[in-house]
Parts: sequence; structure tokens; C-alpha cells
Amino acid sequence: MKKYQWTALMCLALTACGGGGDSGPSDAPAQTPFADLYQWQIPQGAKQDVTDLNIFPFDDGDTVVFDRSSAGVANGTLTRTINLFPNATSSIYNVTEIDSTKPGEPDVTKYSATTIQGIGFQADVVDPLGAGGVLPDVYNRIPVLTEYVNPLYPAGSTRSLEVQGPIGGDADGDGKTESYRFTYSQTYRGFEPLQVLGSSRQVAHFSNTVSMTVRFSTGKADSTTSSTEETYFAPGIGLVKRESGNTTRDGIVVDPAYSMIARSAVVAGVTYP
Repeated sequence: MKKYQWTALMCLALTACGGGGDSGPSDAPAQTPFADLYQWQIPQGAKQDVTDLNIFPFDDGDTVVFDRSSAGVANGTLTRTINLFPNATSSIYNVTEIDSTKPGEPDVTKYSATTIQGIGFQADVVDPLGAGGVLPDVYNRIPVLTEYVNPLYPAGSTRSLEVQGPIGGDADGDGKTESYRFTYSQTYRGFEPLQVLGSSRQVAHFSNTVSMTVRFSTGKADSTTSSTEETYFAPGIGLVKRESGNTTRDGIVVDPAYSMIARSAVVAGVTYP
């Protein structure tokens, strides 16, 4: 997804200012803190090896330019570039996205993209909750998040992660730590045709959902930030389309839905279209 850090940090930031809405005390009884939990649900069934298709390329300097739209109306561009992380091994990369509708700091996500002989490939988001150096209790539970894997699980199947536990910080001033619940799920939809970069291509389609809930130790209501997206990956090129749903905080839209589709690309030295 586009920068798990953004979605999760927004919710975590609520702990620093007392959560969404009224940050004053509440007479409601405190809810039971989220119990410790770390659990993946992994699909069963025959996997699909797509190594030869190379749908998740990570080559230093790869750049894709996307046309961006909201509610069907073109409103800018988004440029996505992959760079080898400075002073790191060849498996650590920065994925930088520059959105013309959001001037300011680029959106940078660090990945560990690794080919594992005899097993396949996996792309892990490093520090997906942006908790390193800020909330060590959270970071130690989720230092990385496996976003994409090869071989692919059966079409129509969902893999998911649920993590709960103490945040390790006091947000509401009562001297007690808050707790959190983080969930991630990905459904692989299979391959489908897509007209992109000058031709019809068979692309792998994924549906992704992420959410973060902070539970306060006082009687204030839980605060939840969540986001969804549809992603499409073309052989030899990688991400060529993304449809991001609304990002919401406690039911209120904080980042409206938008779509993007590749206009041009240079991947592993090959120019498209």
C-alpha cells in the first residue's frame, strides 16, 4: 500500500494529542486493553509460481509515472521511483512517491526485497508503523510487514495479520499505557487484462486493507484509522495501477479516494511504452 507509515502514524499520533474528537476526561468505564496477540492467517492450497513473470521488480533507478485522478477527473501525476538504500545491502530499497497534488515532502517507504532460493520472493515494508525510535513496544512486535510474496497464494484467497498489545506510551495523562490493534489483509484476485502502457497486459490484482485502532486507558472511545486499495502488477514492470479508497479516522474521511494508472516507465533499463 502507499506508505503504511502514513496511515498508521496518523492513528498513533492521536495518542500524542489525546485521540480524535473531545480529548477531555470521560465518565465512561475504561474498556479492557487489547490482549497481546501476533497472528498470521495463511491460505491453504496450491500456489502459483510467477518467478518468470517478474511482477515485483526492484531495480535501482526504476521509475514509473502515473496519471492521477479523483472521482474520474484527472488532477495530476504521481512519480514512483525505486532506489537502492544508501549504504545498505542490495535487498534494501527506498520507494519514493511524489504526488503533484500534495506538495511537500516526498512519500518514502523502505522495503527489504529479497529473492530466497528454493522458496521464492518477498517484499517486506520496513518499520510499517513508523514506530522505530518512538514506540519500541510497537516496533519490536512489527519491525517489518510482508506485503507481497511469490509464489502467489491461490486466487481468491486472503492472507491476514492481526497484532495487539500495549503501545508503551501514555496518551491521556492518567499514567497508564494505551493499547492498540493493527490489522492487515490482502486478497489475491488473480490475473486479468488491463490496457496500460500502450498494450493490453495480463496483470496480477490484489485487494489490500489496513487499520489501526488505539484503545485508551480512560473511558474515551477507541480511535480507528483505516484504508483500502486495489493494486495491479504487470510482468517485468511492477505496479501499473492503484485505486486507493478513502482513508478514514473514526468514520471521517481524512484522505479522499483517488486512482492512478501508469503513463510511462523505465524499468531495468527498458522504456515503456
